[in-house]
Amino acid sequence: CKRRINEGLARARAHSPFLRMQLELLPQVASALAEGDRDTAFAAARSEESGEDAMAALRRGRSAWATALAIADLAGLMPLEALTRALSDLADRSLDRAIAAAISERTPGEPARGFAAIALGKLGSRELNYSSDIDPILLYDPATLPRRAREEPGQAALRIAQRVVELLQKRDGNGYAFRIDLRLRPSPEVTPIALPVDAAIGHYESSALPWERAAFIRARHAGGDAALGRYFLDAI
Repeated sequence: CKRRINEGLARARAHSPFLRMQLELLPQVASALAEGDRDTAFAAARSEESGEDAMAALRRGRSAWATALAIADLAGLMPLEALTRALSDLADRSLDRAIAAAISERTPGEPARGFAAIALGKLGSRELNYSSDIDPILLYDPATLPRRAREEPGQAALRIAQRVVELLQKRDGNGYAFRIDLRLRPSPEVTPIALPVDAAIGHYESSALPWERAAFIRARHAGGDAALGRYFLDAI
C-alpha cells in the first residue's frame, strides 16, 4: 500500500501541476500519504473543511479531498464507485455548510431551516467526478424560513440562494468549491433561483415536461432542511 501510494505521489508530482501545488499547500495530507496511510490522509482532508470562514473552509476542503482522493485513485486504492461517492458526499457537506452559513450571516442564531437543496443529475446519483458541476434545485418554505424584519420570504430566499452560490462558486485565491448549475429548476428563464416548495410541487403535478419528471429518477435531498427535502420528494 505504501509503495503504491508513493508511486502515485511521484506520478502526480511529475505530471499534474495542480496536484503538485496542492501537495505543497497541504502538508498534513501529503505527509500522511507519504507514510502510506490513506485513512489518516482522508481524516486530514476532512479537518480542512472546518473553520469560522465558510468560504475559505469550503475551498480548503475541496482542495484537500481532491488531492487525497486523486492520489488514492492513482495508487489503485479507490474503486470507481467509492471515489464518486466520496466526491458526492463532499458536495453534500459543502451545500449543507453553505446553506447554514448563508442563513446564519443574515439571521444570527437562527437554525438552518426552511431552505433545502435537492440534488439532481450526477450528484443525485452520487456519481460526481473531479470536474463535475452540481445541479441542485433550491427550495424554501415561506412559513419557516428565517428572515429579517419586514422582509418577504421570497426576498430572503433569493438572497440566501445568491449567497449559497457565491460561497460555493466564486473564485478567490483558493479557487472555488463547486460550480453550480440551477437550470434544472422549473422554467429557469423566468423563475427565481429559489422556489417556494408548494409552488414547485404544483408545477410537477400539473405542467412539468416529461424530461423534468424523469430528472427525479436520480433526485435526493443533499443539503439544508432535511424535513423540507423529504416533504418535497415524498410529494413528487
